[in-house]
Amino acid sequence: MQRGHRPAKKRQRPEEAAEKSETNGSNISSPSEYPPQVLYETRITNGVPSPVSIVDNGMGLSRERLRELYYYYFHDAHPIMIPRAFFPRLSANAIPPVVDAILDYVGSQYDVKAKKDPKYLSNLQMCLYAQDARQDAYTVQALTLLGIVYRAQDQNDPACSAFASAIDLALRLGMHRADFAQLHDGGDPVIGEMWRRVWWELYVNELLLAAFRHETFSNVSNIEGMDVEMPWEEINYRNCTVSNLYKPRCPPQLTFAQPTPSRSLQDYDQYTFFDDDENAFSSFAYRVIAARQIGRLLALNQPFCPESNEIVNSIDIALNNWMLHLPEQKQTPLGKDGKMDEMMFQAHMMANAASICLHRPRSDLVFTDVQDSNNCLESRSFGVPATKFSVHTVKCTTAADKIAELITYPGDSLQHTPLFTCMLTLSAVVHLSAYVLAHDMNARASIRERLALSVGSLKVIKGQWILAGSVLQQIKGAARQAMTMGGSTMGIDRPTSGSSDRAYSTDSNISDQWVVTNHDPLFVRIPELLPTSEIMPLSAMPDPATMQKLVPSAQYA
Repeated sequence: MQRGHRPAKKRQRPEEAAEKSETNGSNISSPSEYPPQVLYETRITNGVPSPVSIVDNGMGLSRERLRELYYYYFHDAHPIMIPRAFFPRLSANAIPPVVDAILDYVGSQYDVKAKKDPKYLSNLQMCLYAQDARQDAYTVQALTLLGIVYRAQDQNDPACSAFASAIDLALRLGMHRADFAQLHDGGDPVIGEMWRRVWWELYVNELLLAAFRHETFSNVSNIEGMDVEMPWEEINYRNCTVSNLYKPRCPPQLTFAQPTPSRSLQDYDQYTFFDDDENAFSSFAYRVIAARQIGRLLALNQPFCPESNEIVNSIDIALNNWMLHLPEQKQTPLGKDGKMDEMMFQAHMMANAASICLHRPRSDLVFTDVQDSNNCLESRSFGVPATKFSVHTVKCTTAADKIAELITYPGDSLQHTPLFTCMLTLSAVVHLSAYVLAHDMNARASIRERLALSVGSLKVIKGQWILAGSVLQQIKGAARQAMTMGGSTMGIDRPTSGSSDRAYSTDSNISDQWVVTNHDPLFVRIPELLPTSEIMPLSAMPDPATMQKLVPSAQYA
């Protein structure tokens, strides 16, 4: 991780703007007007301001206020809605009701009081599911955003339903085809860019949900005829400077590098890495390409897919090429202007998560001859020689370290994608297993610090997203056990040459909820991410001496 970055320039929070307006009468940069009857309160948790609570004297939140919350906290992480700067171009009746409804609902999730009000979701559901509800790309957009929020609030069945409906409608409309955006942009390329973003957002999130929930609705990575172009750079979309021309126009007042034109996934596959074009692909495009590697892993780990070292190596090489050939300005998620590039943040997050999911089932961290059902991918680890376990272990823990290091970049955790929770969990599970296997105190101290990063980040966002709170207690409980275990004092039989790479707890005082399972040392059951059958209580543990005869030997790195 590179050091020496300038601190990120924080955007002014909506509540800070309100306070400034009230104290000195200055004009706020937001186009909204704050009613004088509304009082804004900011809760401080561990020094970090959390979404505002509003005392409204019975008035309720204005639509503009909800829109502000949406664009401040959520939009940059999932930038598929109409750009904020584009709204002045639209007449009031040009915005479909479903757009207002999804903005209201997502915005309400960032207000302590409003998120408890069922009217926002009820209004959205009426727009989506009424008998005369529109069946167009705006509905796909709303369903995609609704699925993300459902997932973050740990409502998995509704999330799956929303994504399934979005994919079905998107395919019926032909949103996966390149000509859809131009045919339905109403003569404005900004709208066409929005439709491209909606499709790719659906693509990315379907793959992530399939990975973390072991469910898939359609193999979006292999849809026949998918040739839609990649999104432009965020600066172009934010400032409404996209174009249907291959070379985009860049307003003279912007001092950024020449913006990246829209290109396709096929362009990336045919791209020669000997070119000097540092602006070949946008940040959103690199995010899509990282997600595609997760799609390749899903196909690799299907029971009907005969695994081979060549396929594993091919994916490993693709992931390394993705990282090695990133332009200099995209090698970290921090832009030249000191602001967080949320698309590259997620791209790095997903690329490292894919690396974990590729290497973890083949590492010292898991059993080598059984199916590994974990919190990321349902993986099969057959056909991999035990002599390579140490290599996979190092690659797996390195990727987990990189995910943890993303937390250290300056920025607001609440502005990251809610699905960062799953990546933090994946990283923490790897570090918990690595802690048990660590040989010396220095290594354990380093792992403890990385675990603390993941736990601390989950603590910040647990009040916002239910999923974060659900996994936090699981991680903390397992971590407490791990910190009190170690070597012979841990009650775990440390594997040696010629012995099992399994570890078993023999401490009868350890709760059955947190045990070493039949897959991992100190495997963690994450709610709704692991089947109950994978959790083995201590009373059902086989005798370690007996199991040592059944498990191939492996050397530890």
